[in-house]
Amino acid sequence: MIYFITPADQIWIIHNLIDRLDEDVRPSVRPTSYHDFYKSLDIVEGTVVFTGLGVLTEVQREIAIELADQLTRSDLNFRVMNNPQKALGRFDLLTELHTKGLNSFRAYRLSEISLDEPNFPVFIREEHNHTGTVSDIINDPEALKNALTEVQNRGFKIESLLAVEYLDTSDETGLFRKYSVQKFGDKIIPRYLSLDYHWMVKENSALPDGRELYTDERVQEEVQFMLENPHEEKLREIFETAGINFGRIDYSLLNGAVQTWEINTLPTFGGYPGIKKQNPKRKKRDESKRIFYDLLSRAMRELMDDHIGEVLTISISGHLRKKNITGTAKTNFG
Repeated sequence: MIYFITPADQIWIIHNLIDRLDEDVRPSVRPTSYHDFYKSLDIVEGTVVFTGLGVLTEVQREIAIELADQLTRSDLNFRVMNNPQKALGRFDLLTELHTKGLNSFRAYRLSEISLDEPNFPVFIREEHNHTGTVSDIINDPEALKNALTEVQNRGFKIESLLAVEYLDTSDETGLFRKYSVQKFGDKIIPRYLSLDYHWMVKENSALPDGRELYTDERVQEEVQFMLENPHEEKLREIFETAGINFGRIDYSLLNGAVQTWEINTLPTFGGYPGIKKQNPKRKKRDESKRIFYDLLSRAMRELMDDHIGEVLTISISGHLRKKNITGTAKTNFG
């Protein structure tokens, strides 16, 4: 069996994942939430994946750590993925990647730095949530001071914010490329190649003059990326550094070197090829989607265990049951 443990309000992401798997794989995937362990729950030997690590509330994180501890101490055969005791959060990951020479840029907690410490330009983003940037590009300490005041006036707390050094990874035409790959256990599979003329790359951005962003040549570039997975070796090192076995990494290239922006441990799964309500702009990229979902089922199939395993009954301890787990995770998807 393969269990995915999520924040309760985001369990639908795993249901979407199941819908996109081959029929023979679906019965082996079980979605559950951190809330479910307030009562005893039987877990069959197999794989247990902790997700949403970046957006867990403090109580949910305590629960995740205790559950992982019970699984790893068990005499039964469990494969624990994204162990919350070992997986690095965004700030710690970016710090470690820069220290190891795997990223050319640094991130700083705004509550802990002097405003002239970073190499400018920088931008501000939240440490935990997957909301992208919360500021424009900032070019000097005075502008950073003003931007910090502005985002605090919008309700952001300084303790939750990072200043991230900006890298211009655009090509000679000004086009930015954001690559994404997904890790499933030992498998690293390409997810998509996103394009934009804005530095904060979004899927399916429209050009203001009506031109088509994903030309036939660029669609083929994405397909080639999907088939070749050219950065797999370096990405494997980055995932290992992060302590993450399931998640999506978003990155760009600077002079040919991988620059990691983040790893999302509960990525969403878009509509599969051929659905009626599909975005027309995304439809022309159906071939890359087919490649991904085919590789996805293969990767999940390798995590399946053919034998019927023994059962471990686990639940959270009494002192955690007294704490309030109600409400949602911090926000967005982690």
